[in-house]
Amino acid sequence: MNLFFPALIVFFTFVCLGFYYPFFVILNEAFHQLSPGALFDSNLWRTVLFTYEQAILSALISVFTGTGLAIFMNENRFWGKSILKVICDVTFFLPSILVVLS
Repeated sequence: MNLFFPALIVFFTFVCLGFYYPFFVILNEAFHQLSPGALFDSNLWRTVLFTYEQAILSALISVFTGTGLAIFMNENRFWGKSILKVICDVTFFLPSILVVLS
């Protein structure tokens, strides 16, 4: 018997119950009490636009600085390179550890 199909069903059940159901319950609670004109509020859309601008700016800065640092570290040998690699690696696994510990 192929175990892939039951494992896939378990995975999708977990995703639906563990993510989508709470997400839609919270979304329903958030928008249930709003008046119909709340989505046309200029402050809401100004805040949404500001959030997108900050996210795009942050992503661009991260991509350019990360690419430059990666090229620099790949092409040069210098003292402290291994320490810099460790510092860069910490930023990837530390948020996961903090989520698990919290």
